[in-house]
Amino acid sequence: MMTLNLSFFGKSCLVIAEAGNLRQLIVTALHQIGLPNVAKADDIEAAIYELSQSAYDAVICAEAEFAGSVEVVKRIRRDCRGPAAAVPIIYLTGNMDPAHLSMILNSGANSVMTLPIGTRSLLKNLTRAMTDSREFIAHHNYRGPCRRGKNRNAKYSGPRRRATDSQHSKPPNPPSGSSMPRGVQSAPAMRDNGQRPVLPRAEEIPSLSAREATILNGVNKIATSIERLRQDMQSTDNTSTRQRLREGLHEAAHRLVNLLSLADLSYPQDGQKGNILLEKLDAIKGTFLKVLADIAQHRLEIVSSDIDRIIMGNEFPLGCSETLSERLGAVEEIVMVMGGARKLGDGMKQSLSRAWRDVHRIQEAEGNFILVELTQGKRGCATKPLGNSRFMDDELQVAASQADVMRSLKENG
Repeated sequence: MMTLNLSFFGKSCLVIAEAGNLRQLIVTALHQIGLPNVAKADDIEAAIYELSQSAYDAVICAEAEFAGSVEVVKRIRRDCRGPAAAVPIIYLTGNMDPAHLSMILNSGANSVMTLPIGTRSLLKNLTRAMTDSREFIAHHNYRGPCRRGKNRNAKYSGPRRRATDSQHSKPPNPPSGSSMPRGVQSAPAMRDNGQRPVLPRAEEIPSLSAREATILNGVNKIATSIERLRQDMQSTDNTSTRQRLREGLHEAAHRLVNLLSLADLSYPQDGQKGNILLEKLDAIKGTFLKVLADIAQHRLEIVSSDIDRIIMGNEFPLGCSETLSERLGAVEEIVMVMGGARKLGDGMKQSLSRAWRDVHRIQEAEGNFILVELTQGKRGCATKPLGNSRFMDDELQVAASQADVMRSLKENG
């Protein structure tokens, strides 16, 4: 269903994604927020051609698993001519690694979104990108929106390479009583022990700046969200709990990405304070990913157990393959937030693949029952396609629901 949104009236968007199902998912989400004019491209050459033929108000570049898609952003900035080179670009990724997010922004993207896709987040990011007032920088080392934040420009002590910086040949003097910004120190490698980090509240550290207090308060909110996710892991696997879990994942993932961007990952300007904040973000990110892995494993074990029970008992409610497919899809959605299939161990990959094959077997059994019992009713058996597995090529077809079967049996005596 398309939502009426007058702010997108007459606007158009180009979606670039190699995976067809991901591409279509983004298009559907854009239609839902009221942007009907959407074109699609499955590789960079097709995208460059589309941008040379038509003017777009935004570009969404998406990949479920990071390979070379940052190069797509660079190619658009470098190879397109005229206004197309400066088109707002939103990068959609399943990887929340700080170095990866920094690489995306340094490639020339206007903003970053994380999988799974939420219409609220998409609406916010699309509006922000289309109204981005930052100066477009065209330099041989970088082409894209200005990366200097409002506060960073005042503190910046490095070389000034822009023509407009000629009047600022000397770095500004630091305020009295403060020292010059220290050199960038790399944050230590993350070592997650599965425990929730002990985090102070911002008001307990009066020396924090407003930006640092915002980051620390955000980290504490994410910690609260993680605790809710941990509790939801033990809840019954049904439509309601899957929806609640999905909303929690959206909330925590988007908060985390926003905080990672706010923490100024590329060039922390506050010396040791900046690194302390990055350490806290690293710790909370590790805990978040650990909880996601536990939830995915736990939910997959429950679904697999139900599948085994159905197959071994040779009795099942018709239409159950559709429900099982939705439950497996919910597991894969969690995996996407973790960073995709590459984050899974071999054992879980095999379990997920086996579960999809077994669902296919159940679907075939449902289909055989339909053929035997309903072909005499002169009534077509409505089928609808199940969503593809994000990690498998097999497309499943779901048989008629149990209500359809019972109605047909009643009509035919």
